[in-house]
Amino acid sequence: MRAFGKLFERGSLKQDTYLSLLTATAVIAGVFFRFWDLGGAPLAVDEYFLGTSTLNIAARGLPEYDCGGYYTRGLLLQYLALPLLKFGASLEFAVRFWPAVASILSIFAVWRIAEMAGGRRTALVAVFLTSLSLWEVEFARFGRMYAPFQAAFLWYIYFQIQHLVKARDPARWWYLCISAVTILIYEGAALLIVFNFLALIWPGRRWTITHLVVAFGLLAAAFAYFTERSKYPELTGDELSSSIVQAKEALSEAISVPMPAGFPELPETLLLVAVAGTCLFALGIWRYYKKLNVNHPSAIFWFSTLLCFCTGFVAFGIAWSLQDGSSDSLPRCER
Repeated sequence: MRAFGKLFERGSLKQDTYLSLLTATAVIAGVFFRFWDLGGAPLAVDEYFLGTSTLNIAARGLPEYDCGGYYTRGLLLQYLALPLLKFGASLEFAVRFWPAVASILSIFAVWRIAEMAGGRRTALVAVFLTSLSLWEVEFARFGRMYAPFQAAFLWYIYFQIQHLVKARDPARWWYLCISAVTILIYEGAALLIVFNFLALIWPGRRWTITHLVVAFGLLAAAFAYFTERSKYPELTGDELSSSIVQAKEALSEAISVPMPAGFPELPETLLLVAVAGTCLFALGIWRYYKKLNVNHPSAIFWFSTLLCFCTGFVAFGIAWSLQDGSSDSLPRCER
């Protein structure tokens, strides 16, 4: 195995050519599998929310339910799907098209990151695996916000490496803009909003006053957006439970797919966030006081980085908890 690794490292022009052709074939196959019969299957339970909200936008201009309330998850994807409907595409295709496109953009981001990390051959192998990954293909064909957020996250990482590691200052504006866009895609934007402040603790001066103003502005915008979307008409516990059950029964009948009996409660979600954050915080304290060799001259840097990551988990948990403890916000019909 070691001999094979050395042979691969030395390589030859012929090996590079074969690997390039194999990767190109994988990319073509990956694109085909992502788009083949994309609108053929009926909408899944989660896709139904985006699809219905897109139809509401087509009818009213806003993602507003007939019985009141707004569906604001994946808001950017809802509006991007609208032109496809106008041009005659099916609802199933319109909902899944942009996640499939985003998955292709993720492949390009994997190439750029892997090339920086390990060279051209590493990038070819990474692209080959990403193109044919069953996980990647399945989520590319799933009409939700996960594949688009993955693409945004990968390109965010690429431009942040360019800024912090390669010291290319213009790259900062790319990842700041990407973090702004993700607010309208997925709650995971809370992580990127926190990572915008990573330049403050990075060795060497990598931040400016303008950078901080924009970063704090995005933090305020994200907080305001996630807070506003959590406001719904107040219902008592029994009325809220009855409303959720009725909505889920109607949805199950509409799409002929049984749905789970209940949603996870808010305290359980916060418990997971608290455990993850506590573990990361404890790890940072342990590394700092033990002064372990972490391949970096400053243990404080690693402690600050872990603390920043922990803060991201907490921010994500807050954004998630503002959705009334459910994975999707169901319409609250009038009593």
